[in-house]
Amino acid sequence: MVEGYTDVVSMHQCGVENVVANSGTALSIHQIRTLHRFTSNIVLLYDGDEAGIHAALRGTDMLLGEGMNVKVLLFPDGDDPDSFARKHNAEEFRQYIADNQTDFIQFKTRVLLNGVTDPTRRSEAISSIVQSVSVIPNPILRDTYLHDCAQRLGVAEATLINSMNKYIRESRENRSTETARADNQPGLATPKPIIETVTPLQQAAKVERMLVEQVVRFGERIVLRNVEDEEGNLLNLTVAQYIQYDFLQDGLAFQHPIFNRILEEAAERSLQPNFKAEAFFVHHEDIEVSKIATELCMDPYQYLKLKQVEPVRPLDEEEIRQKEKEKEEELRQRTVHLLLDFRLDYVEHRLKTLQSEIAQAANEPDKMMQLMAEFKDMQVIRNELARRLGSEILI
Repeated sequence: MVEGYTDVVSMHQCGVENVVANSGTALSIHQIRTLHRFTSNIVLLYDGDEAGIHAALRGTDMLLGEGMNVKVLLFPDGDDPDSFARKHNAEEFRQYIADNQTDFIQFKTRVLLNGVTDPTRRSEAISSIVQSVSVIPNPILRDTYLHDCAQRLGVAEATLINSMNKYIRESRENRSTETARADNQPGLATPKPIIETVTPLQQAAKVERMLVEQVVRFGERIVLRNVEDEEGNLLNLTVAQYIQYDFLQDGLAFQHPIFNRILEEAAERSLQPNFKAEAFFVHHEDIEVSKIATELCMDPYQYLKLKQVEPVRPLDEEEIRQKEKEKEEELRQRTVHLLLDFRLDYVEHRLKTLQSEIAQAANEPDKMMQLMAEFKDMQVIRNELARRLGSEILI
């Protein structure tokens, strides 16, 4: 994470693409939670001046409090991610990050304790570090960091534990006080927190939207070549055709009727030369289709970025073909992964439905046996899908 959009642009141009910026605004919990959807690991790349240090100190505690794994890298005075990226290529930049990033304890120790001999100031600095550890939600990770902190700072671990526990108690008391104060003021009551659980059907809707985004943004692009049809002809399948073909194998369909219409039209028009799915759907004659397509194309959270790094020299024909093959394979893998996700969510939903039906069929032995057989088959399918997705499900 960097501070400004120019830093992002420069880093992309030098080949470092997994970078975001909060664009001059103070880092917010909403931004952190949005980012956490895609990764738990973050490196703060900030200027080494006073403003950069202050932003890093503030951001570190917020990120830790949301369960992120935080590293910090401050550039030397006179350099920022933008200027540094202009002087180095991607490999050099990544190597510099790998060699110079530090965990938050080392970062705060260097900033707050370097050269400090006054006992009072040292005590305040160590308390600040312990307070940062206290916001980490994972208790095992908290204890690990605290043990590490005790060794680095030469302070008894028991002392740090007592101090950390005090901060945790104070934080809980403050939250309770704020909630009670709000409850006692008419019209200002804070709603009780609701634990949200995502059902398989809701999760399927999210995957469904990502699949349709694939269709709208890249529907005309070929992802499978030389596929033999029933008559022995060799065909090239586009994203839209591949998704439609996969659905037809098991009679699957999207929940949203307009999504099915988009898929059908994209698959049909993929046969036409010069068809561009994004332009077609964004300017679709049906206002509802156009609105959905525009939202999907402008979605700030979409994370498929086909790599388009500026080459340091003109590419020859073979290199261009290789780049195109890499883009095609990247798109194919993502489409396959989303289809597996979609099927897995469908199977999870069916398993929950079967559990309910089995409970209701307690007095119907024959029906229960049928339902249990289907449930067992669905478990096998679920586990195979999970295996292909790289997950492991224990029954």
